[in-house]
Amino acid sequence: MFTTVKAFEGQQYSTLKRQCLQSGLLFEDPRFPATDDSLFYQGNRIGRVVWKRPRVSWLSGALYEFYLPF
Repeated sequence: MFTTVKAFEGQQYSTLKRQCLQSGLLFEDPRFPATDDSLFYQGNRIGRVVWKRPRVSWLSGALYEFYLPF
């Protein structure tokens, strides 16, 4: 395993998680927005892209994410 983790552009996982739990909102990365520009260098040539998130469930006050293969 890794002994150290370098934060990407100052993003700290524990801080982001706490903020999301307190606000009740899912994290949206302003550096990687859910837009075609994040995926394509010279424009979308494949058609409509549907951005999806994992389903989220609150159990015993903890956040559990379930990735479903749909």
